[in-house]
Amino acid sequence: MNPNLIRNIGIIIFLSLLWLCYSAVQDYNGMSEEQQADGIIKLIMYFLLTAVVGGFLFVSYILPMFGEAVGEAMLSSAEEAGTDPYLKARGKVAIGDYAGAVALFRTIAKDNPGDRMPIADIVKLYLDRLHDPANAELTLENAIREEHWEEEDGAWFIFRLVDLIQQHQPDDQDRVVNLLQKCMRRYPESRQYANAVHRLREIDPELVKSVQSEISSDSQSDDGDAGGGDSGVPAPSTSPPPSPSGTQPPKPNV
Repeated sequence: MNPNLIRNIGIIIFLSLLWLCYSAVQDYNGMSEEQQADGIIKLIMYFLLTAVVGGFLFVSYILPMFGEAVGEAMLSSAEEAGTDPYLKARGKVAIGDYAGAVALFRTIAKDNPGDRMPIADIVKLYLDRLHDPANAELTLENAIREEHWEEEDGAWFIFRLVDLIQQHQPDDQDRVVNLLQKCMRRYPESRQYANAVHRLREIDPELVKSVQSEISSDSQSDDGDAGGGDSGVPAPSTSPPPSPSGTQPPKPNV
């Protein structure tokens, strides 16, 4: 027999039993005490039949539909995890394969050269999971050497490396100073510049003045070149030079 027909018949029977239950409850409320003994038996039978038919419909049709929906959702999530490299990398983190996660994040960074997040995840793994600050610093140094970053991202790498050096190598102030100078030169007239100035001033106030003077001088030099100013080379003359004797050159014969 057609499964859909069986399902439809079951639904009709279930709804009919519900109606009988409702009617039996109404009749029971209007019965005398002598009639209520028979009425309660009828009511219980209707409820049992309704429960049996409802259970059959639930197990046969509703539960499989629910299982299919859950299965499709899990399959969809698995497929998404199989294609999303971030989910793959974070899955390796979840199972403790930190080296594998680092390798995947490096691949993501290579495929997305303008995205700083995979590099930030690598640094976090080296620090929090692998306890390897040296490789965390090396990762940041390599990122700083690249010049394709947006201002916010490039400055983030510099300041993150400064923080790591001050935390793990507090005596290596030369690297900190060089990094802060790099930030000032690379991002002049920005809030990153102001932040670098503030942090460098805490280390060497005189050096701040020197770097600021150098940046200002470079800026003025660039403005002069861009404006076509005097380059120090005299403009060529269009008139003939005077003769060595100081006399005028002879006029040509007409």
